Amino acid sequence: IRDRHKDGVDARARELLENELMRRFVESPEGTDLADVDACHFLREYADEYFGATIATLTPKELGDIVFNIIPRKVSIDASEAGWIIETLRAFYAYLKREHKLPQADGCLAVLGGDAVSALSAALSDRTKFGMAKSLLMAGRDAGHDMSTKQGIDAWMREAQSNPSLLDSISMPSLALPRPAERALMRVKKARRKAERTARKKNR
Repeated sequence: IRDRHKDGVDARARELLENELMRRFVESPEGTDLADVDACHFLREYADEYFGATIATLTPKELGDIVFNIIPRKVSIDASEAGWIIETLRAFYAYLKREHKLPQADGCLAVLGGDAVSALSAALSDRTKFGMAKSLLMAGRDAGHDMSTKQGIDAWMREAQSNPSLLDSISMPSLALPRPAERALMRVKKARRKAERTARKKNR
């Protein structure tokens, strides 16, 4: 897999290449016992979105930023899932090292070693790290709404618009105006869909 920005691989070709890589990982000795590999999909998405990188070009420093900063900010997932995320990514980089001789694999594995699980768990629990969409989703959940459903999100949006003081702890535009709320909650819905897919796979 090559960096499309340097080698001219377009988005569709990159997607096909990385999908094939994931298929082979799931069937590999490192991946065969994993419940699911959605953590790798987070990695792929954020590598591209934030660094213009692929799995093959992501540096250890960038990996650390994704795992300990971007995922806690963007992904609505419980802190108890930190072990699953780190375990999955460790297995993935062990596979890339063995099968593809990825040059930076050792550096990436070092990022995922040591106290990585406890560090990620702490970051996932730290509400000061949450982005706007994740903060909204978590606030809705805390208010008793089922944020895994459209009905729950819609009910929370109505409640937040009618009582903006519910969100005093969240740094965001006032929800007294519907457009900012709707834009933010669109991001909530996207985050919720990711978490919902993860939950379905882990419960199989």
